[in-house]
Amino acid sequence: MYRTISAFAFLLLIEIAGAQNPVVIHYVDENVGYRYNHVATWVNNATLRSEPSRNASAIETIPIGTICSLIKSGKDTVEIAGIQSPWYYLEADGKRGWIWGGLLTRACVGSNVNPEVKFLLGYQLYDDIKGGGFKQTFMQLRAIKNHEEIASISFPLLEPMYEFSNAGSKGLEGIEDILSVVQSGESCGHFSGSSMILWDGKKFYDPLVIGGVADGDYSIWDSPIFPSDMEGEKDYLILDSEDYNSYESFEEESNGYVMERIAKQTYMKWEKGTWKEDQSRFQSKTLYYTVNGTIGENYFSEDQEILPNEIDATILDWINSHKKMQK
Repeated sequence: MYRTISAFAFLLLIEIAGAQNPVVIHYVDENVGYRYNHVATWVNNATLRSEPSRNASAIETIPIGTICSLIKSGKDTVEIAGIQSPWYYLEADGKRGWIWGGLLTRACVGSNVNPEVKFLLGYQLYDDIKGGGFKQTFMQLRAIKNHEEIASISFPLLEPMYEFSNAGSKGLEGIEDILSVVQSGESCGHFSGSSMILWDGKKFYDPLVIGGVADGDYSIWDSPIFPSDMEGEKDYLILDSEDYNSYESFEEESNGYVMERIAKQTYMKWEKGTWKEDQSRFQSKTLYYTVNGTIGENYFSEDQEILPNEIDATILDWINSHKKMQK
């Protein structure tokens, strides 16, 4: 398993294969309270039409952030910009008509500082961006005030999204809101975690990708500790991480491998809108070793975990020699 997630790599620089073609479905239930069927327009001037067709006559344009009450969904799924969704018959501002579902969203939260500011998240694009046969899902996050867009940011989605929330400032100076887009591949070898977008009241900052890839002993993981958390420190984001190094040999007399499980703590300081790693505070320690095969003078017929204080000197020598070989 190859490590594909870097704790602070910007999302626009990360590619993970296997992104799914997004399908936008807004469930309609005729037998519940009306708020359950509420969605919002997340684009500027969505068109309310007389029929579920892009060629149907326009009834009215609906401002961004307008609450709509779903009445029923159309039968056919339509694809626009690689995003699939049915049309919906709904009521908005006292008028009824059809809007394509990709222009609507349930992913809406308000600012913790300014109640007039709302954040809307929707699917923007599913396409082969670089022409190499790799398709990527892109989201767009928009900040609005009084039904007018005041800022936006686009970023790729790594795995299917299952939650959108506002985490507050988490104690970061100059930050009003942190918008968390939680994603999960729900199986080994897939990313699970959050894309976190910081908002300072005027603009968004490039997303932080915090999470990991589950794969048994070979999992990698970054857990954030913000200033407002119990173990947090002013101005710092601390990443409590688990990682591994693996060393293999296919020599006739030394055919085996060692996996070194490692705990790390990385300190990132928020200064003038950017993150800077404080390398003087970086910490790491070996948690255990998993060994198998012929390692120096030792033979292990199956995986065996060995604690650092119990490791044999010949195994350490074998590890050090293979570290040099891998450099």
